[in-house]
Amino acid sequence: MRQIGTLPPTLDPKRLTDHLLTLGVTTKVDSRPEGAAVWVHHEDQIPLAKQELEQFLKDPHDARYHVAAQSAESIRREADRLDRQYRKNVRDLSGQLNRPTLKRRPLTTALIAISVVVYLLQNGPYGWATVNFLAFSVQVVDELGIRHSLGLSPILQGEVWRLITPIFIHFNILHILFNMWWLWTLGTLVEVRRGTASLAAVVFVSAIASNLGEFFYDVRIGHELALFGGMSGVVYAVFGYVWMRGRQEPELGMTLDYRTVQMMLFWLVLCFSGAVGNVANAAHLVGLVAGMFLGLARI
Repeated sequence: MRQIGTLPPTLDPKRLTDHLLTLGVTTKVDSRPEGAAVWVHHEDQIPLAKQELEQFLKDPHDARYHVAAQSAESIRREADRLDRQYRKNVRDLSGQLNRPTLKRRPLTTALIAISVVVYLLQNGPYGWATVNFLAFSVQVVDELGIRHSLGLSPILQGEVWRLITPIFIHFNILHILFNMWWLWTLGTLVEVRRGTASLAAVVFVSAIASNLGEFFYDVRIGHELALFGGMSGVVYAVFGYVWMRGRQEPELGMTLDYRTVQMMLFWLVLCFSGAVGNVANAAHLVGLVAGMFLGLARI
């Protein structure tokens, strides 16, 4: 913000600031004994504001300044309305995050509940049967005791649920806790602000895309027997969706803190480095790209 000049006490600064506002220039006025100091908020508007100040000082009673008063008032009312709506969105979201009601986040709750049930079944007597039923591909053992993957054959033969169900498989307690916490936080954000249908679209598209991406990546690097699973591809998709929507329409109350964005991207790179062990990196990356695309498409 920079001062562009001072109006003498005999002139009403509001006539100038109203006119500047209709030109898209926002200002601040400091009343002083020697006059009114006029400040402009944005540096790139300084030249225009100075030019208009000179014109105003030459003829402060020009009719255009009277006309500008009504337009400026309309602009201020609209700005106040948008500001109130934005603050209401933030308050509403805060309240919803603190009250885990099923009505406001049914899909988020259902995804978490299914993941927890599957995790319990995995660690029970029917663990391997559960995993083999939900995994992207079926693994069989031949008469020599050698494992083989059936690849896409089960899906092509009608077991289409396998395109999605690997998202419910988690391999340890930290894996499921990490994914469920982020799903609860980001999934709620989307479901409360954009509705269950929007979240369902992100989950459905990203689940299929990230699972296919991980499968083909594993085949390409010769790890077709690798068993992958987890909600992290979907989590990265929801993150990407919220990230893009927040940048496009911050008034929706979906803006992410820059530290959250940095942390999620850092974790993505860290996993690719191999420092945290065997991770479904392709699922993370494909999920992120899919979510960003859906966010930019304003689904």
